[in-house]
Amino acid sequence: WKILSNELLSPSLPFEVHKTAYEEVYDGIDADIRPAWFPSKDVVEKTNIFKMMMKKDFSNYQQFYKWSVDADSRDDFWMESAKNINIEWEKEPTGAFDMTAGGGTANVTYFPEGRLNISDSCFNKRDPLQPALLYSMETDGRSLREMSFKTLDCLSNQIANGITDKFNLKPGEAVAVCMPMTPESIAVYLGIVKAGCVVVSIADSFSSDEIATRCRISNAKAIFTQDVLFRGAKFLPLFERVKDADQIVQKSHRETMGDGSSLESSMKIVDISWYELLNHCSEEYASVKRNAMEPCNIIFSSGTTGEPKAIVFSHSTPIKCAIDGYYHQDIQIGDRVAWPTNIGWMMGPWLLFQLINGATIGLFNGIASTESFCEFIDEAEISMLGVIPSLVKSWKGSNAVENCDWSKIRRFSSTGEASDPLSSLWLMSRVTGYAPVIDYCGGTEIGGSFLSSTMIQDNVPAMFSSPVLGSKFFLQDTEDKLIEGSAFEEGMDGSNNGELVIAPPSVGLSTTLLNKDHFSVYFEGMPCGPDGELLRRHGDEVEFVRSSTHLSEDNHSSTTPYFRALGRSDDTMNIGGIKIGSIEIENVCNLVENVQETAAIAVNGPNGGPSKLVIYVVLEKGSDTNNSGVDKEFLKTAMQKSIKTKLNPLFGISDLVLKESLPRTATNKVMRKVLRDDYVAT
Repeated sequence: WKILSNELLSPSLPFEVHKTAYEEVYDGIDADIRPAWFPSKDVVEKTNIFKMMMKKDFSNYQQFYKWSVDADSRDDFWMESAKNINIEWEKEPTGAFDMTAGGGTANVTYFPEGRLNISDSCFNKRDPLQPALLYSMETDGRSLREMSFKTLDCLSNQIANGITDKFNLKPGEAVAVCMPMTPESIAVYLGIVKAGCVVVSIADSFSSDEIATRCRISNAKAIFTQDVLFRGAKFLPLFERVKDADQIVQKSHRETMGDGSSLESSMKIVDISWYELLNHCSEEYASVKRNAMEPCNIIFSSGTTGEPKAIVFSHSTPIKCAIDGYYHQDIQIGDRVAWPTNIGWMMGPWLLFQLINGATIGLFNGIASTESFCEFIDEAEISMLGVIPSLVKSWKGSNAVENCDWSKIRRFSSTGEASDPLSSLWLMSRVTGYAPVIDYCGGTEIGGSFLSSTMIQDNVPAMFSSPVLGSKFFLQDTEDKLIEGSAFEEGMDGSNNGELVIAPPSVGLSTTLLNKDHFSVYFEGMPCGPDGELLRRHGDEVEFVRSSTHLSEDNHSSTTPYFRALGRSDDTMNIGGIKIGSIEIENVCNLVENVQETAAIAVNGPNGGPSKLVIYVVLEKGSDTNNSGVDKEFLKTAMQKSIKTKLNPLFGISDLVLKESLPRTATNKVMRKVLRDDYVAT
């Protein structure tokens, strides 16, 4: 396969040739671990991981990983890694962790006594005139704009001055951003952070109700937005949705206060233009320094209840984002990094904070599944391209990359939902000599990832080769017992699966929720790990596979496992790379006429891949549940409309199933797992 992938196969050949060759090479081999990319000695020795291993005199990756998580050395790992990426401190921290406040691993302070403004670390790696941002639009993906580090710095300084002098906002107050990923929204984000305020991340696809919910929970004092979105040759209203959201928030305040007139007069609603904000604002600004644990961002992630969890990113969380990118995506100074995402999702800030690693960020304003986006990746000479699996399927189906040269890409990275092997192999084959796909699994409350791959290990389509450095986890069975051999340690060949549980501490793990009790959500009722640490729930189902037989010679002595993501084990779903609680979808579907109740489930294919949304429906008494008496397509359309207007138009219903009743537990909870198993079985 090394010979075939490096010397004979090329992107110009039909993918069926690649697929057939890959299957023939591994035909008859009874093993899940079938690498499609092998790192050369030259590639390995240029990686940030290898350089750190040499510095610490580690002979193999397993030693490096163990050093990053062991109780007596993990502090050194985080402190030295922060130094590697040149985090700029006003006051140096005394270490990476402080657990003396009580509560053990469930109550951790990161970088105690450290003071900084994390935005400063975005501007201390590159020449000010080098490009910080590359930008293109859907109308012409090959027409590039650049914004230098100096211009981005000056613009974000103007915004910080405007927030301070014209908005009269104080450090710690919340400012929402509901915009696509553009140079302006990046500058807005950094300007808010520079001012010591807290960004409230809101996806531009959200309905007015969802925007209002996030503004209310965060107590946002202002919001940045724009008139319209340009998508698929159409202008879609955004400012109108934000204004409607404002009315919803005001109504909520009036209902809470009970005296609408006095509240309205005190709110002083002001709408100012971009020009008015920037006019006469200085391009110089000294960032407001904050304690490492003070908030810089509020990002929302859905749980199993109707209201989204408001997760707080402190000024220490972006350090986790940058260190993950430094080691696992191997982002180095001068790399050009793109990832279709949004400021409202975790990967938006994650991408932005790769500026800390000295990267240039690629931004595309439009639909990423188009040929225009693929041409942008070509023209911008992107070297690290992030994806979600459903996007890869779309490119593969439409052959969107046919006229593109992606030879500058050294690696891909995939997150948001479970990958499937065939789509991953197709993506790898789009680069001559193949490029690895660094799968990246984590969550908003992780500040990054706990499970990924590296540029120094054999890369297997749709599998992870390592826990993330600095992160430790175990798998537990249905009786909450830890599964032997599931940790990243030597063991016998074999496989097993279970629910992933995290062993704190690790920088980036959330410590605060604005609207829920953090301990009860993540720690209550959880067992302790082998070292007595209280484990943290997450909710992902993961399989580990050990099979050293078919690894390359360099890795042949390794019996550490590869991992495969199996989806969520709770009632949180992942649809198109966006986490959403079942109840959130059910609440809006229940608004459809003649519907008594619904149950929403996500179903993965037999070989993994993106989840499909399936709605089980119980009609009101008197309604006919026979297919002949109910127009399922009409019902599906009505529910899709309800989801689009009240939640998110990106959530598409794949199937609708009529039931006379829903299966329930003795305590009357809907058994969604039973529905999921039944659906897969049929």
